[in-house]
Amino acid sequence: MPNHPYYNPAPDLPVAVLTGGSRGIGRPTALGLAGAGYHVVLVVRSAATGAAAIRDLATVVPARFSWIAADLENLGDVQQAARLLVETFPRISLLVNNAAVALRTHETTPAGIEKTLAVNHLAPVALTYGILPALLEQGAVGGARILNVSSEAHAKRLDLTAFEGPTGYSGFHAYAQSKLLNLVHAFDLARTLEGTGVQVHALHPGVVATELLSGFVPAGILRRIVTPIIHLLAMTPEAGARTSIFAATHPETLETTGNYFVKSAVAEPAPVARDPEVHDGVHQWTRALTGITWRHIPYPPPPPPPPPRLPWGTEKAPFRVDTIRGTGSAGTSPSEPPQDEPGWETEASGEAGIQEDGLDLWATRGSGEEDEGQPDDRSEEGSSGSPHPNPRAGPGQSQRRAKSTSKRRSTGTGRGRGTGTGTGTSDD
Repeated sequence: MPNHPYYNPAPDLPVAVLTGGSRGIGRPTALGLAGAGYHVVLVVRSAATGAAAIRDLATVVPARFSWIAADLENLGDVQQAARLLVETFPRISLLVNNAAVALRTHETTPAGIEKTLAVNHLAPVALTYGILPALLEQGAVGGARILNVSSEAHAKRLDLTAFEGPTGYSGFHAYAQSKLLNLVHAFDLARTLEGTGVQVHALHPGVVATELLSGFVPAGILRRIVTPIIHLLAMTPEAGARTSIFAATHPETLETTGNYFVKSAVAEPAPVARDPEVHDGVHQWTRALTGITWRHIPYPPPPPPPPPRLPWGTEKAPFRVDTIRGTGSAGTSPSEPPQDEPGWETEASGEAGIQEDGLDLWATRGSGEEDEGQPDDRSEEGSSGSPHPNPRAGPGQSQRRAKSTSKRRSTGTGRGRGTGTGTGTSDD
């Protein structure tokens, strides 16, 4: 389970969520985002890592940082962290899916998923979808961004068998496929979120001298020989973070969506990354692994239906029943305007008391049957699962028509307040 976030309140700053922000290009990315005015929330592996990262970053940039710990190999951890993030930060302006791993041997999570796939693709999908409500909240008022950090080393064709093993497993091949999946996720999600104010982009940071790059080299003497050469030829982490910071802060990236940036400029990935059939296949395959349908926007819910126009004008609301006493069942019926003669005619053997706005009204209740022809209006569920109350009456409430030209005979044994006896007509 993830640790509860360390929250350093910064109500006036836009919130950026960053994975892998404690080392590699993540650290200068966090510093750059803080320097640009973001409150940066680091998603780290452990509480100890988060606390150390906060102390380190705060000595460089006098800005506010927070952290939440979650194991990106564990899908449940990621989903729980996403829920905590949305609870703590109702509006999120930026998500940077930066964390990644590169392995030389086939390793699996406790759930049996190859680790490169779990960390590089499934975790970003789960985190993005989990905090999407907060991103959409911000998108509706000022725009928000989602950035997937991919690589120019992304595969030029899709091969999902790359994550199988251990026989025939290639760590580099699995990494290249995971970076292609980052692109597919970004471009397909960009199309899904068009018009919401949330823009989605992918980027290549460059060949950067980090532990990730060194991971492709076998441990031992060879790594000790090759690592200095890598650091000589590759970019520094600070240089590698520039494209992420550009995509996170430049106004242009709030006006367009679905771009791929290399060296802070728009570039084109391999054609397979934009193939609609590949998008469909990857989406279905990911859904089978995670249960997440990223093409479904979980928020906002549809607006409730407008209230019906009252037949006698909007200045008087229909009767609403709040309290019913008696043995008869409570039905709900459309209201009609009250007549000149107030009150209710009662000729049954008992009456049901109705409390409305502090006034005691009285209505006859029969032997337990609902009146014929009285529609049962109840609150409805919208497509998002949010209740849309019926303005006329709620579940279990009853409304009695005022005196009208058509009268219905009703007998009953309901017991309630009042003294009416005998049989007669009730004004239904």
